[in-house]
Amino acid sequence: MKLSRLWLVAGTLMITLSACGAPATQKVQTSLNDLLAGNTSQKCTATYDKANGQVNGTVYVMADKMHVDITSTAQGKETQSHIIILKKIAYLWLDGMTNGLEVPTAKLAAATRSGAPDMSTKMSATCGAWPEDDSQFVLPSTVTFREIPTR
Repeated sequence: MKLSRLWLVAGTLMITLSACGAPATQKVQTSLNDLLAGNTSQKCTATYDKANGQVNGTVYVMADKMHVDITSTAQGKETQSHIIILKKIAYLWLDGMTNGLEVPTAKLAAATRSGAPDMSTKMSATCGAWPEDDSQFVLPSTVTFREIPTR
């Protein structure tokens, strides 16, 4: 009898300790603007539907920096795109391309008409703490960024 109680206590303790070590996540309706403005270090996985397909992404936020990896599917074709925001400048590029775009975040709304993502689009996301890693905010050396004209 004492041995079974010991196993019960040990099992309960292990479950409790593993739950304490797991980072808390939360499901939210948010936008990239909201995440960046929140100034909270977090990692989110997000999804939203567009008229011509679905968009899935992973978002890393650390202070005023953001890194977004996006997989979009339209008409059966998958596209990988990326955004890094540093010092209020958004850098955007697609996998396999050697040229990317550089846009001040204040002008992203106007750039949306040129193909940049809409930072205010609401999406379902699961967010939680992450072990902050500055390497998420390093621009790829294989991509040349050019400023695009916006009105």
